[in-house]
Amino acid sequence: MPTIIGLSKIGENFDPTIVSEENSFGFETKKATYGIYLTEHCISDTNEVSDQEHITFLTFWLSNFVFCTSSLQVDKSFIGMTIQLHEGCKFCLGKLNLGSLYESVGYGDQLMQYLAKGKSLVLSGPLWLFQL
Repeated sequence: MPTIIGLSKIGENFDPTIVSEENSFGFETKKATYGIYLTEHCISDTNEVSDQEHITFLTFWLSNFVFCTSSLQVDKSFIGMTIQLHEGCKFCLGKLNLGSLYESVGYGDQLMQYLAKGKSLVLSGPLWLFQL
């Protein structure tokens, strides 16, 4: 599946403990629907993309297109990852996406065990990409 969407299959493992304070802009993600998040954090009037705007875009991209969060909101857990991507770290997004798919399958399995008869199962996230 990572090959279908063009994610790297090689690279370093992502280390969430590496935190850069330099590019931490204090992103607020409460009520961070995609539209609100983008308008609040893309504030430059110039044609040049600022560091903050680049990190904002990467966070939106990971939440919406790579990991397909089901809440239609930006997931703040990706901000550390996007700061590392912005700073040029090369890690394997394909492995992370595949791991997220396996996690979604496990979640779906748990839901099916407790689903009442006659109810429909609605799954989201990387399973949407798997259907592709």
